[in-house]
Amino acid sequence: MPCIGQLISDDHLRFERDTESDSDTASIHFELASSPTNFEYDHDEATVPLHQKIRSKIEAHERFYSLEFFPPRTKDGAANLLNRMDRMNKGKPLFMDITWHAGMRSASNSVSSSMTVASSAVNYLGIETLLHVTTNKLSKHDLREVLNIARSHGIRNIMALSGDNHSHSEFRYSSEFVAWIREEFGRCFTIAVAGYPEGHPDSTYEDSLVHLKQKVDAGADFIVTQLLFDVDRFEEFIRDCESYGINVPIVAGILPIQNYDSLRELKKLARNGTI
Repeated sequence: MPCIGQLISDDHLRFERDTESDSDTASIHFELASSPTNFEYDHDEATVPLHQKIRSKIEAHERFYSLEFFPPRTKDGAANLLNRMDRMNKGKPLFMDITWHAGMRSASNSVSSSMTVASSAVNYLGIETLLHVTTNKLSKHDLREVLNIARSHGIRNIMALSGDNHSHSEFRYSSEFVAWIREEFGRCFTIAVAGYPEGHPDSTYEDSLVHLKQKVDAGADFIVTQLLFDVDRFEEFIRDCESYGINVPIVAGILPIQNYDSLRELKKLARNGTI
């Protein structure tokens, strides 16, 4: 695996880092070429899909964790983030996930886009990466382009989300988005979806379980919960999922509390302190 300070080049992606500087904000340059039309990614016997890795860890009662990152806004921020991801990868997280901002900017070849960060993590850091994709402000044509770009750069894991504003999406529910991905791309991607141990802010707890079952039936491979702080609530959520016939792996979403003010802000965004 090439180190992060090297020049790396191929037909699809170019990554360059200023090796003369030890700073976390050293210069960085990316070029994402357009997706090759004849590229077809598929899981093979040598590659264990992420959801199977998670299930194996759970069944073996082995501890594991993942890390989530928000894409930076600047070139220096991208260099800093990739260096930190490289260092944190030494702690052997099972995967890292990259969040998404509404619209096509997150799929652009900007140095700080979600797509560029995720692609760099996969191709140059060797990190199992989960890319968030929201349908908000994207048409089916846009989403097809987004997923084709992701596939062309070896991104195998997608977190399928509907976003905050359904009026700006061709999909009313995430389950529809999951079903569409399966129809368009088959088993090319491992698909994760969101779960709500405290219930979705726009529905009852029971309705949120019904919708979660619909997402799994549509083709979701595993669930990542929204943030929660109550272990008993999480265990109850797992039992409730089982009673609804939801049998895919479930991963708890946890955010370290840095201070009281940040906790108050989180509580504003969700019911009962859960986003």
